[in-house]
Amino acid sequence: MSNHVTHVNQRDVLERFRMVVESSPNAMLMVDRGGQILLVNAEAEKLFGYVEDALVGQSVDILVPPRFRSNHAGHRAGFFAEPSARVMGAGRDLFAVRKDGVEVPVEIGLTPCDTDEGVFVLSTIIDISERKRAENRIRLVVEAAPNAMVMIDRQGEIVLVNSQTEQIFGYDRKELIGQKIEILVPERYRGGHPGHRDRFFAEPSARAMGAGRDLYAVRKDGREFPVEIGLNPVETEEGVLVLSAIVDITERKQAEQALREANESLGQYAYVVSHDIRAPLRAIRNYADFLREDLEGKLEEEQSEYLDGLAEAVDQAEQLVNDLLSLSRVERRANATTPIEMGTLLRDLVRMLQLPDDVEVIFGSQWPTISADETLVRQIFQNLILNGIKFNESSPKRIELTCANSHTPVCEIQIRDNGIGIEPRHHEQIFRVFQRLHDSEAYEGTGIGLAIVKKAVSKLGGSLDLESTPGEGTTFTVKLPALKVGSQS
Repeated sequence: MSNHVTHVNQRDVLERFRMVVESSPNAMLMVDRGGQILLVNAEAEKLFGYVEDALVGQSVDILVPPRFRSNHAGHRAGFFAEPSARVMGAGRDLFAVRKDGVEVPVEIGLTPCDTDEGVFVLSTIIDISERKRAENRIRLVVEAAPNAMVMIDRQGEIVLVNSQTEQIFGYDRKELIGQKIEILVPERYRGGHPGHRDRFFAEPSARAMGAGRDLYAVRKDGREFPVEIGLNPVETEEGVLVLSAIVDITERKQAEQALREANESLGQYAYVVSHDIRAPLRAIRNYADFLREDLEGKLEEEQSEYLDGLAEAVDQAEQLVNDLLSLSRVERRANATTPIEMGTLLRDLVRMLQLPDDVEVIFGSQWPTISADETLVRQIFQNLILNGIKFNESSPKRIELTCANSHTPVCEIQIRDNGIGIEPRHHEQIFRVFQRLHDSEAYEGTGIGLAIVKKAVSKLGGSLDLESTPGEGTTFTVKLPALKVGSQS
């Protein structure tokens, strides 16, 4: 509405504005310089609980809570001294009082109207109770959150924090409200942060901040610490705000570093121990061979069996050492990613294993190319193929290698056998180190092979599924990220 209205008498002004105010969806009233109410609409009657006759002629202070009335006359005089269209009490919480004494939070817009009787003011009053209730619900949720929570507007100004934010960052909330969010960002990252913020507001959605990057925040005392940050857009009447959940991951990072150091120490220990164990094992084998040579033709059958058992025990011990070393290497290995054509790799692997004649291997026709550490991939499928042959009493023993969905970003390679199968209650157990379901005399092995498979698949960022029917066979499904789709015969 314009700040200037053609000079007409008071009655004409009121009649002219009556049609306008009555059609408004908001409460409206007109007041003169002395604060006397000249005109109200039906929405104002509904909001305040008065009929029109009970308001017209009264001081507008009747609608002002008693605790604010002493200052209201001064605010009114200030407006009439420099009348212009404006929001009343900008930056302050405003309240009005109903006839029944109940206070309601409001927003008030003021528009001056020039008349022959002087300047009147037309007030638009909006009940924001529901908005305040929604804001309070958000505040309660934010305050109760176990993590630091910070809400900012599009300009990056902090509008809300919780007690966890105060605790983690070392600020009082009064020191943060109204500040730019960059106050919590390490100085070396502040230059690029507004750009990241603008891109989020351009396409707001719930997401993790800085996916794939190490993030850091800075405390009031200048100390930096690692964080994870989740971003959630919140629609409000003032526009989109963003609520950030900030988690201090210092302890997690320290634990990860300690685990890396422990794994490194464990790996070094494994190599040292394996060397120390292998030396006496070789000595035992050599002494057994010397005895067999020196006593050739003189050994009784039982004595010969003792030497055979001794040699077999040495072989088993050496295999155990080798398997433990393999598991240690998987734990410590840094992935050397290369493109791998899975069809080619699996055929080469089967040829290298030189499987017995009673083993039949069937290959699928469609294979993807994946990006992974080839050594780990070979360990996975070598162990699964040999496992399917070892625990198999069928004739012929059949291993089927197929790719279930080679045309998606994740390839599912299945290794299906016709072996003895695994009961459901043992499906988790078989992936644990040294967990054997059968006596070593029935099925040889160290109980480490599937533990190596599980660890290697995890190291590659994949997953491993198992389906099995006792007496019919087992299917392992290895899910790995595919690089591109290839077709091989």
